[in-house]
Amino acid sequence: MFSSVYFLKTLVFIFAAFCCALGSFASDTNLKQRVEGLYISHVHRGGGDRERPDNTLETFIWCWQNGAGVECDVRFTKDRVPVMVHDGNLRRTGRNADKQLLKTPINKLDYAEIKDIDVGSYLNKRFCAERVPTFDAVLKEMKKDKTRLLFVDDKGVGPKYVAQKANEYGILDQVYYTTCSYHQILNWNKITNGGKTRLWWGPGTKSFTKEGYAKARKRMESKMNELRKKNFKGITLVCFDVHYNPKMPEPFLPDTEYLKSLAVELHKNGVLFTCIPYVGGNLKEVYHRLWEIGCDGFGSDNPSAMFEALKEIKAAAR
Repeated sequence: MFSSVYFLKTLVFIFAAFCCALGSFASDTNLKQRVEGLYISHVHRGGGDRERPDNTLETFIWCWQNGAGVECDVRFTKDRVPVMVHDGNLRRTGRNADKQLLKTPINKLDYAEIKDIDVGSYLNKRFCAERVPTFDAVLKEMKKDKTRLLFVDDKGVGPKYVAQKANEYGILDQVYYTTCSYHQILNWNKITNGGKTRLWWGPGTKSFTKEGYAKARKRMESKMNELRKKNFKGITLVCFDVHYNPKMPEPFLPDTEYLKSLAVELHKNGVLFTCIPYVGGNLKEVYHRLWEIGCDGFGSDNPSAMFEALKEIKAAAR
């Protein structure tokens, strides 16, 4: 009798130990997969708010070398050359050129008129050699390395053209069509037969008040309901603008619990979840906290802070 009871207890102990080890293995495997997925992190306009010039090839290469993708903007010149420019003209970023020319809309100028304009000195003289790159030049550079990702914000060239160019260079799998319009997401998905997408929007308020939190949830839910109706069809990842203030009792807007619930729901539907801390992105801690909430990666206007946080998250997982 004693030996039978002892034997059963031993089996129970072994089984419990096995389950514990299995759970630990699953947890380790899941963490490894999450860390490997951090490559989807990306920098707004390549240079963020004020670190590197907007949308230049040199800036893009800098991002890729730091293990992050690039969110960029492409539009046509008058002679239909696709160029990487965020604003409708070069008034903000252009230097050493006629002021009237800089005020003129890009789609009213031929590429020859803008190709030699300095678009780096507005930040720092050391960037004075940087120029407006063509979409082709960027895609050609991407072709050198399959890990280089481009999140393309279409400023009027159209999804068919973006897809055509990406296919021409054989890098469609490295391109994420980026928009705040779900209709455009579905359109791109149809054109590319399932191409990758990045859908983004923000909370619609910067107010860390009871009313602000409620407004943020209401806005996010209205957007999420649109996706739910289509069962999240065509969406590869979402990127939400969030605001972070560590001095507040609830530091995130939208609030932490709501962001956690979104992470769970999106993951259940096979959608990657990323956030860009529009406010507070200069703090490394915000990326760690977003990681704990369940984000698969980040966007940033403060690339150096994000790069450091990515290194720390990866190092902690080893």
